[in-house]
Amino acid sequence: MRQSSFICFFLLMLVCGYGQRALSDTLNLADSNYAMLQTVTVTATRTALDENLQPYHVASLRQADLALFAPRTSPEALMMMPGVFVQKTNHGGGSPFIKGLTGNQVLIMMDGIRLNNTTYRYGPNQYLNTVDIFQVDRIELAKGTGSVQYGSDALGGVLQLFTRLPVFAEKRKWGGSVQARLLSSSMEQSFRSEMQYSSKRLAFQVGLTKRAFGDLIGGDITGRQYPSGYDETGIDGTMRIKLANKTLFTYGFQHLRQTEVPVYHKLVLENFARNHHALQERSLQYIRTESSFNHLLLHKLTFTASFQKSNEIRESAKKNSIITRRENDVVTTSGLTLV
Repeated sequence: MRQSSFICFFLLMLVCGYGQRALSDTLNLADSNYAMLQTVTVTATRTALDENLQPYHVASLRQADLALFAPRTSPEALMMMPGVFVQKTNHGGGSPFIKGLTGNQVLIMMDGIRLNNTTYRYGPNQYLNTVDIFQVDRIELAKGTGSVQYGSDALGGVLQLFTRLPVFAEKRKWGGSVQARLLSSSMEQSFRSEMQYSSKRLAFQVGLTKRAFGDLIGGDITGRQYPSGYDETGIDGTMRIKLANKTLFTYGFQHLRQTEVPVYHKLVLENFARNHHALQERSLQYIRTESSFNHLLLHKLTFTASFQKSNEIRESAKKNSIITRRENDVVTTSGLTLV
């Protein structure tokens, strides 16, 4: 019995050793045309650095991840990140919890520009859902380190979303794409169209998003969750120009508008006849210059000027009441950064 076991173990080790050698020969990257690309993040240290060399714990989602899982919204994309919990109390919301903190204790940034403003409350909020997931190229998360570099509204961490940028080309060329999604799981109807232009010194892209979400259908005896559906329209664009003296100029704009977004838990649990965001709107415009220098102490200088506007209208009315409450928050934010 022992002799048979020894023979089987010897044959198994022989096969494993041969397989390991064959695999090593097959994946010998030094002798092939393939190269392993290292993951680079910028959120933790504000400069591009290999993810393995970051002094903090970071996580990221790349374009390949977003294309594979096709999340419905930006908040739902974070459900794929380890250590992040997303609370959704309505179909048009989604607030990330990072290290147990959320709301105005988690900093959300878009292309290096802060989305947080003074209206961000202490608890969960819906503002991350004003970022169109169709224009997001990658997402980076630095957990529990942001307050050192970004301020006290980053106690839980810094969540940064990057949009897709147009690329330059040796020859002038136009491109475009159209995609549509019909999903019964989220009662989703989405349409996205894009157009791109590329040349040696100029590249730009524009995109249009139109979406409609119906009332969710719950499993078992839950049935239709009315009202939970809403409509959404978004438009965005980015232009990049190569200027003289190794300077790159970028102009970007984003606008997203959501209408009639119900706050479902208020209607079901808190005796409201009507409670919704009649309007949830966010606009962002920015210009950026990136200059490179051949100097020992100065390699790159980036200047960004941004203007952002948020418009939120809330309407609510209790059951058996003739009083309707309407609140309107309009916030404008300007920013200048030099790094």
